[in-house]
Amino acid sequence: MKKFSIILIVLLSFTFFYDTGYAQDKPLKFGIRGKYNMADVTENLETVVPFDYEGIEIPIQINQKMYNTFGFGGFIEYWFNPMLAVQLNAQYNMKGVKAEADFNASFDYQGFQINMSGNADETIKLTYISFPILAKIAFGNEGAVRPYLIAGPEIGILSSAKVKGEGRATVEMPDMNYSESVSLDEEIDIKEDVESTEFAVDFGGGVLFPLGNINLFIDAQYSLGLSKINKEGSDDVKNKVIYLNLGLVF
Repeated sequence: MKKFSIILIVLLSFTFFYDTGYAQDKPLKFGIRGKYNMADVTENLETVVPFDYEGIEIPIQINQKMYNTFGFGGFIEYWFNPMLAVQLNAQYNMKGVKAEADFNASFDYQGFQINMSGNADETIKLTYISFPILAKIAFGNEGAVRPYLIAGPEIGILSSAKVKGEGRATVEMPDMNYSESVSLDEEIDIKEDVESTEFAVDFGGGVLFPLGNINLFIDAQYSLGLSKINKEGSDDVKNKVIYLNLGLVF
């Protein structure tokens, strides 16, 4: 991260000496973006889906996966010269993590053997109103296809936090020739257990495509949480997200 910061400072310093007489008709621009978010967390979670059968709770360990979700928002950007701009964003932004498993369990219940099999998944859904402040360095000539780099801090205000649990299981009692299907499908509010503010750093790159008086852009960014999201527990759990963005600049 220190090496990345040094490179960014060098690039920013160079742009201030580039075309110091620069003035353009629209140094202030506006844009909108849609986001495909591939969200995860920095720590491995010991996630369980609690299946309850006749008062017996069976904790099932499940595999951590990315939570594929979305976001959208708008921004303004001010161009200091043809190469350097600062971009102020406001976004509806979803993060979190997902876990899933296939499972088999056997246990004794009142002297009878019980076999259970099935699958389960659990999703932590965190919704933020995010405000990234990003430096944007573009290359090439205006009016042409231009690659760019983008980086900067992000602050997020927690809007909602929920856990969605789903599971399906088949229960068999071979001694009694008995079989039953059980299921779990519920959503729990966990906002009181999640920090209300998040700090992160974003960086990535993309391409601007001119379309008359507007620009289409496609970019990819990586967002790494700097502050933990969990209020309790010894582990510092932080968000990490890959953003795939598509938008327009006016």
